Amino acid sequence: SIVYELTKNSPKALFEGQELNHRTSLFARVCLEATFGSDNSIKVCDSTRFWSNDQYDAVATCPPLSLRLTAEQQRAMANLVPNLFCSSIEDLVISAPFSINQAKLSIVLTTVGFCYRGSRGTLDYDSRRYLIEQNLLDTVIALPSNILYGTSIPSVLLICKKYRMPNDPITFVHAEEYYTGDNRKRNLDVDRLINMIETSREDCIEVQHSEVVKYDYNLNPS
Repeated sequence: SIVYELTKNSPKALFEGQELNHRTSLFARVCLEATFGSDNSIKVCDSTRFWSNDQYDAVATCPPLSLRLTAEQQRAMANLVPNLFCSSIEDLVISAPFSINQAKLSIVLTTVGFCYRGSRGTLDYDSRRYLIEQNLLDTVIALPSNILYGTSIPSVLLICKKYRMPNDPITFVHAEEYYTGDNRKRNLDVDRLINMIETSREDCIEVQHSEVVKYDYNLNPS
């Protein structure tokens, strides 16, 4: 679905996809071939073991939520990602697009707990500090609960950008109420959300880096 949305208005876009589940990968290929006449490049593999070294303008990831890397994976990542010791899947997908792929933009879907879990010297804390100190974090979008298949855990989108100006604020978007459907089966109301961000910005708050540092790198959208 990520690849489809990114390429539906630009069928000539070049991309590489990685998906661990063979059935999901096959479904993606069939959809893309039916739409564009080609499935481009989708590999069935584990990104933590076979992260692409190619360069991309943007990297979009939807990793397993709160997955800790094995000791072997941690050692492998230590040689690939500088400035951050990767202990979780969030660490990897946050840092690798910029350090390995030289991307200008990354989008990561993760749990809301990433924004505030842990204290100084712990896994999520170090990742948040890395984003702030490297001036990569651009926008945090708090999404509605019950929109992910198989879990009611609230999630967030972390939008990170390279080449931000030193004084550029971080935008927090409160999108918890931007959904259609009932409490059991919700869909994100994308059009309404984008319209709000581009016009009224009534549910957006801009925060300076100094405020985040003041609150010990806490990114709690509430």
